Amino acid sequence: MPKPRLWRMVPRLVAFLVLNVVAVPMYSLLRLIRVPSWRRAVEIFYCGAAITLAGLKPQVAGAAVGGEGVLYVSNHVSYLDILVLNRLIDGSFVAKAEVANWPLFGLIGRLTRTVFIARKSVKAREQSEEIGSLLSAGRNLILFPEGTTTDGYAVSSFKSSLFAFSDVPTLAENITIQPVSIAYTRYADRTPLVGDRHKLYTWYGDVEFLPHFLRVMGLKGAQVQVQFHPEMRHGTWTDRKDLTRQLEAQVRDGVADAWRTIEPPGSQIGELSTE
Repeated sequence: MPKPRLWRMVPRLVAFLVLNVVAVPMYSLLRLIRVPSWRRAVEIFYCGAAITLAGLKPQVAGAAVGGEGVLYVSNHVSYLDILVLNRLIDGSFVAKAEVANWPLFGLIGRLTRTVFIARKSVKAREQSEEIGSLLSAGRNLILFPEGTTTDGYAVSSFKSSLFAFSDVPTLAENITIQPVSIAYTRYADRTPLVGDRHKLYTWYGDVEFLPHFLRVMGLKGAQVQVQFHPEMRHGTWTDRKDLTRQLEAQVRDGVADAWRTIEPPGSQIGELSTE
């Protein structure tokens, strides 16, 4: 099992602090003066720098479709997904309301126009219609319909209530939906992140954020596989449940494909670099 190294962690954390001191006020200013291209440039710079500091190396198949009114639907493995996906996608995240109160990430979420929703069944249709209205108005959104993070090996059931807008033609007819799969598959030395080692970068269950984040910053890094699947438009699904099934199947297949590239357990397992 690779161990976090203090000599690697400390300079990365200092650099991350400097990055936030510089980029967050700059981003806030650009939001005030409303220069979208500059704002996006800062997002790309910030996420790219943060990904580099964490030692993450995205391997991307396909590309985001771009344009306006696109809903990107992805599985959710870690808070690191936010940095990886926002580097590749020009869109705002849809997140549970609690994220707004997270240290740093809550502030960044508010600055980047994250749509915070209370994941309560009694408000599901209302929240879905809000998502549909934002998409119809041209906003690009990134949604994690599992409702929580997972262990990264499989995909949990998608919440169909979040796609209720797809049953309303006036909301759905101008919307493009693109499924996206993400998987943290190999350590920096290319040995597989299987067994207990998948916990090095996945963040789920009752794992505390700060200890996990500090460990990530002390580790050498990891390969992240991101796959953009073919987009879907109104008319390719019969109702929200059919849409949900199709999206879940594509994302699940993408995650399975990522893990198929990993060698089966053998002599290499358990021989990760100790750097």
